[in-house]
Amino acid sequence: MPRPNAPAFSYEVWRNGKIPADLSLSFPRPYPYRPFERTATMTSIAWSAAAKVHLVVLMLLVSYRHVLCTLVNTTLEETSPQIVYHGNSWVKSEAGPLYHGGFHDQTEDLSASAVFNFTGVAIYYYSSLWPFNVTTVLTLDGNDTETLNFTAVTSPQEPNGNPVTENSTIRWSRSNLKDGPHSLVMSPGNFVLVDAIM
Repeated sequence: MPRPNAPAFSYEVWRNGKIPADLSLSFPRPYPYRPFERTATMTSIAWSAAAKVHLVVLMLLVSYRHVLCTLVNTTLEETSPQIVYHGNSWVKSEAGPLYHGGFHDQTEDLSASAVFNFTGVAIYYYSSLWPFNVTTVLTLDGNDTETLNFTAVTSPQEPNGNPVTENSTIRWSRSNLKDGPHSLVMSPGNFVLVDAIM
């Protein structure tokens, strides 16, 4: 069935291969051709895709902010000015390879203490062990209190004052803290010991 408005070709026209001069060949386009509208649409799609990529990257950065922060640890020796000592009877140990950094500070003054204020999500306390009874009390943020015993249970018990017998390592820790300011107070059991804090 012929399309409406389609030009009529007779058998004679086809056979002779000649088109009469008065025959108008007009084929309407199926739709208007607008190249500007097509370019604008592709540009809009490209901008939309770029915006989605930027949004995904932003969400990843926000999600992993705490993870990236916790990868950075700082270890402080007993000499750090960030540790505030209270009391006048603090003494420094003799140099020894079993102390973190070669030394530690200590006191037997029951009124003495050392305070370390910090901002972070975790804290670690280092100490060596001795062949006699040694205890120190740690209090975090005023309510988390624990008495630590630094007696080397694998060593024969000896009189107070004998040399340290086990290497300084992490003896107490707290993690998954709220990211903000915190305070660690080191107070006496029968000693107050400060070696290293991370």
